[in-house]
Amino acid sequence: MNKRESFRKYQQRGFTLLELGIVVTIALVLIGVGVTKVPKIMADNRANAEISELPQIVANIQKAVANQQNYTGMTLDSLIRLDVFPQNRVTIPAAGAATATNRWGGIIGFTMTTTVTVNDTGILIYHNVPSSECKSVISAAGPTFLTIYADPTDSGATYAGTVVKPTGVPVDSVALTTGCSGVSNTISFGFGK
Repeated sequence: MNKRESFRKYQQRGFTLLELGIVVTIALVLIGVGVTKVPKIMADNRANAEISELPQIVANIQKAVANQQNYTGMTLDSLIRLDVFPQNRVTIPAAGAATATNRWGGIIGFTMTTTVTVNDTGILIYHNVPSSECKSVISAAGPTFLTIYADPTDSGATYAGTVVKPTGVPVDSVALTTGCSGVSNTISFGFGK
């Protein structure tokens, strides 16, 4: 190796502008993909976790009232204190009523209604559910419930909005699109004893 070749090898440490440009371009593409994909992946994970959790919550509620003829006397506070919800979803204060929140930071409510006999249907009300996750949760959890309503105004009212699953019928995809069209939606899940 002559002196000139030796000098070139010694001098070429680091990146050329072309190499640096390629690295920066690749990094920007990866960041761009991450920025667009990460929120969707997180939303899918929240929806999937809720889909697997909802049937267990309903089963826990039904078990808690197994010795009763209906849901009379049940409140959200009493259900929370009977451990029907996962512990990371509830707040039990020293004084006052216990509360529960869903994965989206919205409150969970409970009430009852009559389908055949007095107070034979329990209703879980989920507030603040984003549109795409609203559709995913209802579509997948539909068979677990008697009726499901979705309210795009996120009013929090029981059975408000659009009936997306009438009793005895599968989830209506067209009604689902309308019912879950708000930025934040309320879902009312009705289930039997």
